[in-house]
Amino acid sequence: MVGVDLCPGFLDEARATALYAATPTRPEFIHGDMRFLPDIGTFDVCLNMFLSFGFFSDEDNLRVLDQFHRVLRSDGKLLIHSD
Repeated sequence: MVGVDLCPGFLDEARATALYAATPTRPEFIHGDMRFLPDIGTFDVCLNMFLSFGFFSDEDNLRVLDQFHRVLRSDGKLLIHSD
């Protein structure tokens, strides 16, 4: 699992919380912008949580979707939390 966020404080909180999680592996947390995701691999699932999609221009929102598509496997699933 890899988490990406633009806010360093949110990443610090996620790292601290992950220390107490009962998981077989530790997640990796990366400082980044969802419009320009780093080369982080390919995934079965991409989650966009906490109403964080749709705040950009139409062009940048499309760029975000392109980035999600880029990091998903061909049969991967995308979940966008929206209101």
